[in-house]
Amino acid sequence: MMTVVAAGALLCATACAPFGPSEPHLQGTLSVNGDYDIETNFDIPAPAATVSGPASPAAGPSTCADYAKGGGTAGTFELPSVEASDDTTLYLTAQMTSGYTGPRMYTNAATPGLTGQVVVSTSAGQGPIFTTYRSARGGSSRLRVNRDGSGTLSFSDWGSTETRGTYIAGFIDGVMTWTCHD
Repeated sequence: MMTVVAAGALLCATACAPFGPSEPHLQGTLSVNGDYDIETNFDIPAPAATVSGPASPAAGPSTCADYAKGGGTAGTFELPSVEASDDTTLYLTAQMTSGYTGPRMYTNAATPGLTGQVVVSTSAGQGPIFTTYRSARGGSSRLRVNRDGSGTLSFSDWGSTETRGTYIAGFIDGVMTWTCHD
């Protein structure tokens, strides 16, 4: 089991709590297998809406139901970004850049705006080695968002950006599930 790096969440929870109601947070599990086998738990604030251009920082959703409705830009949804650290460090990001219409099931085949990547860092004698896997490299993704802000992202065959000859060097599969708490 890996440890989640969530110093920002702890700092905000400590510093922001006395000033008003807490924002919703997401608790869940990420399990990845394929070239790497990693499992971790996470507890993080719900992602803030994405804001384009010069603006003040985006405010996070005020409730789990608001989180489930989507981002500040129409058709977008930010999934929890998860970082796990041990001998191997993994960082998952996924989002809907377009096509999000609220809580329901989405697939990248029907909604190409569902994208993601996993970056894995391993230690080597002269420094870290980074391997990136992307949904755009032939993989499939399924996202289920529920009205209460909980959800599941499952992905398979996300291909490595590294190639060997004409072949993709490796693949990764995984499942991330989360619940939302106001």
